[in-house]
Amino acid sequence: MDAYNEEEQNEAWVVALEENLALPAQALVVGEFVTVLGFEREALGEVLAKCRRGSRVYRINATALEWTGDVVPAGSDWLEAYRAWLRRA
Repeated sequence: MDAYNEEEQNEAWVVALEENLALPAQALVVGEFVTVLGFEREALGEVLAKCRRGSRVYRINATALEWTGDVVPAGSDWLEAYRAWLRRA
């Protein structure tokens, strides 16, 4: 996919995560279990994870997701790639 500016690049990450990460997936956010339902881009460009905890749905920065040792979803390397892309200088 061609992505010429940061907005297009962030949108490409949303598509890549949606297509490659096995969803729904269990994750930890600040020590609490959530179910990751999908991803979206917020107005400022950050990639958000749409997560459910109980009956509520939250949108949090995708980098806040943590996988537990025995529950790592297929495609989780795409989230690691996104984190590495964010660290670029």
